Amino acid sequence: MPWQQNNSGGGQGPWGNPGGNPGGKPGGNSGGNPGGSNNNGGRGQSPWGSGGGSGGGSGRGSGPEDFVTRARRHAQRRGGQGGPGGSGMGRLIALGAIVLVGGWFALNSVYQVQPGEQAVVKRFGERARIEGPGLQFKLPSPFETVAKVSVAKVRETTVGFSENPRNAARSDSLMITGDQNIVDMRVNVQWRAARPEDYLFNVDDPVQTVQIAAESAVREVVGRTPIQDALSIGRQRIEIATLELLQDTLNQYQAGIDIDEVQLQNVQPPKEVKQAFDDVQSAQQDRDKAANKAEAYRNQRIPEARGNAERIRNGALAYFQRETKRAEGEAQRFIELLSAYREAPAITRERIFLDTMQEVYGNGRTLIIDGANGASPLPYLPLPGLTDQTR
Repeated sequence: MPWQQNNSGGGQGPWGNPGGNPGGKPGGNSGGNPGGSNNNGGRGQSPWGSGGGSGGGSGRGSGPEDFVTRARRHAQRRGGQGGPGGSGMGRLIALGAIVLVGGWFALNSVYQVQPGEQAVVKRFGERARIEGPGLQFKLPSPFETVAKVSVAKVRETTVGFSENPRNAARSDSLMITGDQNIVDMRVNVQWRAARPEDYLFNVDDPVQTVQIAAESAVREVVGRTPIQDALSIGRQRIEIATLELLQDTLNQYQAGIDIDEVQLQNVQPPKEVKQAFDDVQSAQQDRDKAANKAEAYRNQRIPEARGNAERIRNGALAYFQRETKRAEGEAQRFIELLSAYREAPAITRERIFLDTMQEVYGNGRTLIIDGANGASPLPYLPLPGLTDQTR
């Protein structure tokens, strides 16, 4: 068109406005502009007096620059201003992304197992392995998850305990004994989670499982025990039998639980019959006291009687043996005397007479004085009599 030719060649438009650059150089200011403005640095001017071309003299006279061209120029200017810094920014962004991904991986892969704990690692919900105390690693969630179980913590479960101590006995504390009596019994059970994989996967509620199994075991053992044994001497046997039965039950369930101790906290008759039962107990205690006293007297008197009987028997036996020996000795002496008499009758007869007289008069006070031939007795002091009086 005529105005486009004038703009490119520096001529004059239809309204007498010069095209701008007589020398034909894009962007030049050598040519005058008598009819219009030339402040755009050599831009071509449209017939409506506005610059339509670019600063490079592209020859487009109408419409704005397209978006692609402007974006390309903006990118070139940014690259020229930043120089090598454009690629540095990309590396910084990439490094930040790596740090974020690494931190997320570490937070979801590293975990700590405390002493006294064991960790069960589950892969897609299925148990994979068991880890002990220390710093452990796993695949991030949701590939692997960790469930920690304290194997050192001692847990307690009670049977028959009421939340309010002032309340009457609960129904689970009243139990029937082996002799068809009712006893109010409260039991404390101490247990631990010994095998974490069974503890987590084989039972839904371990606390409730121990509660129900403990109550069942106690009722079974008490049902075989008389009430007197349950209230007095049989408590320890009930505890041991309950622990064994409860442990066997949990092993059958594969609950992964070990029972440490079973304690009978309170064993007494129901509140309604407690006074009558106490009276019976008091009477039985009095009976036992009297029986024990009689037993003590029996234990004292029987050994004494046995000792006296043994002493009398031993004395009689000694007397029997002494008299028997003496009689045997006398008989033997008579036999020897008879033999001597046969050999010398006169001498033996004289000897027997003298021995007999010695035996008769030996302890007497008789004095025999031979008054033959005019002899007279000599005066003497009664020394034996005086000695006896002094004594």
